[in-house]
Amino acid sequence: MNANSAFVCLDDRDRLGRSDQKFFFDVLKVITMASNIEILRMLVEAGEDLNEINDEMRRLLTGVSHSAIQVSAEDYSVGKHPRFGKTNPEIMEIDFWKAMVCNGDSAYIAKSMFGDADNDNRNKLVWCYQRFGRTITQLPDGTIVEIGGEHEDYYDPDFCIYNDVVVYQGDGNFQILGYPREIFPPTDFHSATLVGKYIYIIGNLGYYNERISGETPVYQLHCDTFKIKKVETTGEKPGWISRHKAFYKEPNKIQIAGGKVCVTVGEEQEYLDNLFDYALDLTNFNWIRVDACRD
Repeated sequence: MNANSAFVCLDDRDRLGRSDQKFFFDVLKVITMASNIEILRMLVEAGEDLNEINDEMRRLLTGVSHSAIQVSAEDYSVGKHPRFGKTNPEIMEIDFWKAMVCNGDSAYIAKSMFGDADNDNRNKLVWCYQRFGRTITQLPDGTIVEIGGEHEDYYDPDFCIYNDVVVYQGDGNFQILGYPREIFPPTDFHSATLVGKYIYIIGNLGYYNERISGETPVYQLHCDTFKIKKVETTGEKPGWISRHKAFYKEPNKIQIAGGKVCVTVGEEQEYLDNLFDYALDLTNFNWIRVDACRD
């Protein structure tokens, strides 16, 4: 079966073999095709991952419509560079950043628009909200919280991993929150799991020289104050994991599965498939491995 087969009618799935059915549903995730808020809510309630929604649905959910970069050259010059927050959190009142959230284009396009001569200078990164590996979480009151993510790959002049949090009210209004690096480091391809008044941020790909083999970064974001703190954990940790799935499991646990684990072998780093499920007990922050190796 080839990738084009993923576009067959849903009714055709009964004619597929078992292995082909698995491929079919892995490729074609219903939530990626959702184009209606009510349908989206039904899918999320049924267990679909909100992080899989398409850009159109994300804009409908956040209330932020696409618009051109409407700032002056002075606003661009003052606000173009990424920077960390000074407090936990700091509201980043930067017009250019806000314009980039609404626009969604790359840093390169912004540079081109303003004729920026620093286009190939890695020390002059331009802040951007076109990202991979960020998470999106909806709170019970409808507030949307997006965390971190990276822009482009390591070889790009504007490659950057971010540690900011963007909070949307759902009506087009939003705030960008910054954090000190020592409080919350740049984070991408993590998971974000809502439990009560907290979002638990687990895992991270991160920068090459900041990965710690055997450790699993866990952070706790308070949904009222938006303060972030690191959570020290014990037990059989998953390791430096990223691109995994996480979900809340009664009683008071977060279970993670899949993804990749960074392992240091000599002086090299390798990315291995995560073959086990792990659970973090939120009463004592102890990790346990909860299943046997998958086929």
